[in-house]
Amino acid sequence: MKVSRAAYYAHRTAGPSAHARQDAELTEQIAAIHDESNGTYGTPRLHAELRHRGRRRPEPGVIFHSDRGCQYTSAQFGALADQHGVRSSVGRKGQCWDNTVAESFFATITAESIDRRG
Repeated sequence: MKVSRAAYYAHRTAGPSAHARQDAELTEQIAAIHDESNGTYGTPRLHAELRHRGRRRPEPGVIFHSDRGCQYTSAQFGALADQHGVRSSVGRKGQCWDNTVAESFFATITAESIDRRG
């Protein structure tokens, strides 16, 4: 794998990254808010409560990757992304594999969460 022995052992003993620690903390906060609401808060209310409590904001330069849908390639979306310091990234024309992982993830979420409720 062309990794030095020292780098391998340094990585093994380093522990979770700062981002992984932040993700774990955010997950705990989301679970606590959901429990406090007796399981009634959905995404919009969870998001609002996290913002109220002071929730994580990505630094300028975060990358938003999408397909070439007109909603993502419009001038209005580009201006909004620029306003918030978001870099746009789109897949190559005719290359559906770029988006496969995201589509699979959202299909799973839909099947396991949304489609199970009346």
